[in-house]
Amino acid sequence: MKVPRVGCALMLGMIGALGTLATGGCQRGEPMSEPVQAPGPTISPLGQAGYRLRWRREAPTDGQPIRDIEFLDGRGLALVDATNEVHLLEHDTGRTRWRVQIGSPLLRLAGIGAAEGGLVAVMPTELSLLSYTDGELLERHSLQILARSKPAIINNLAVVGSRSGRVAAIDINRGFDRWAYDLDGEVKMPPVQVGDSFAFVSAGGQVVVLGPDGSSRGRRTDLFGPPGAPPATDGTLLYVASRGQSLWALETEVGGGVAWRVRTQFPLTERPAAIGGRVLASIPGRGFVSFDTGTGEEVWSDPDLQGEVLGTFRNRLMLWDASDRGGSLRLLDQNSGRVVETIELPGVAELYVEGVDDGNLFVSYVDGGFERYSVRQ
Repeated sequence: MKVPRVGCALMLGMIGALGTLATGGCQRGEPMSEPVQAPGPTISPLGQAGYRLRWRREAPTDGQPIRDIEFLDGRGLALVDATNEVHLLEHDTGRTRWRVQIGSPLLRLAGIGAAEGGLVAVMPTELSLLSYTDGELLERHSLQILARSKPAIINNLAVVGSRSGRVAAIDINRGFDRWAYDLDGEVKMPPVQVGDSFAFVSAGGQVVVLGPDGSSRGRRTDLFGPPGAPPATDGTLLYVASRGQSLWALETEVGGGVAWRVRTQFPLTERPAAIGGRVLASIPGRGFVSFDTGTGEEVWSDPDLQGEVLGTFRNRLMLWDASDRGGSLRLLDQNSGRVVETIELPGVAELYVEGVDDGNLFVSYVDGGFERYSVRQ
């Protein structure tokens, strides 16, 4: 049901009473004009490795941890902080175009997604559509589910998983459910888009691939245990790390089933990556392992490596190994797993890559600083 528009005074009273409605509805997002430092000479470890600093700035989220990030295809990038405040940054300069509070800080924002008509923000009981230009609230709808997952966006639908296990496709402009599909257990992990379809994994260990009309594209698969991390895809197969001690490769076409399965000694808790015909995964007891996507056969392994694959940099795998006060970015040969270079990044909280191959690199620091790098040509 669409929440009716009301006057500013009445809406603010409702917010004070309920504490659940978005506070950006009475005015546009707050514009910001804080200075952003010019790049200047690049002497950081990333600069020495071949990246070019585009901009750096102080704490875009006022020191709050970043919970979600969405790249907006030239419109900028949106950050969600721990208080449910959404910040839209200019891609080229790093300046904050606007910031707006979504709902109560006591409730956790399920996630954001980029739609054609605006930025979609999903709270447990509401969906909001915000203007890319100024953060103005364009639409707000009550949900018929208790949303738990980041939305996937396609054909003006926001497809969201829920606490009950129901997956619902919500019309962004009208607010009603176009279709729904029920799984066993909470659906909290973000959906993975494969072509025009979506893959969902429930806490009960069920996996389903759904078309844009809600039809199942393959058999519903049981992982014999809950997922350990969000799945990955290469556009053809879906790869799921399971706490049921298996790495699964699932077909996503109509009528598809299990392509292959690798059993492991211990539960898997790290997200795999699919790059260049290989599936890369941290396997307890074996280290970091590269598997052939077609057969599931091991290509190489290194018991001393661990971390998350972010993408590639000049045809090298980017393996990010984070710690409490920094981390290491290792560049690996894709064919052998040999460590070509190790870049120590003290004080770095997280790395985000825009795209898979030679994408822009965004660096979030423990002290709140934020930087954008591009690959030096």
